[in-house]
Amino acid sequence: MMKLTVQKVFDATQVLAAIINEKRPLPTKGVYRLFRMHAKMFPEFTTINDQRTAKVLSYGHKQFVGPHGAVITAEEAELNKGAAGLTAQDAVPEDKMEEFMAWWADFASAEIEVAVEPIPIEQLCIDGQESSISFAEFAVLGDLVEG
Repeated sequence: MMKLTVQKVFDATQVLAAIINEKRPLPTKGVYRLFRMHAKMFPEFTTINDQRTAKVLSYGHKQFVGPHGAVITAEEAELNKGAAGLTAQDAVPEDKMEEFMAWWADFASAEIEVAVEPIPIEQLCIDGQESSISFAEFAVLGDLVEG
């Protein structure tokens, strides 16, 4: 069992999913350990994400996103009604962003216990080859990998 912050579980679960889904070349033990870790962290991630989503929904605000991912105004959305790729997404209104960020900072700093053990770095690297895990991903995983 490890004590992890909500933020660590939220971020690390997404990194683990990306590594697994991209089928990166890793030693068999590493693949197994990553998969098991993800499986144990995913239920916690789901609970965290559900609470985050509920907070966002509580604002009852929509933002409009154009076909190339750019946020657009309600007026632009109205002019482009029916255009391919135009979506309305639940969002935190700009005037409530500070409140939401304060809530998230408090929520994300809480510690929870997760039934995982750190993965030895040797199980994630194939001898003589570059790592399939980036520096940024190792930074997010942090104490979940031991060297």
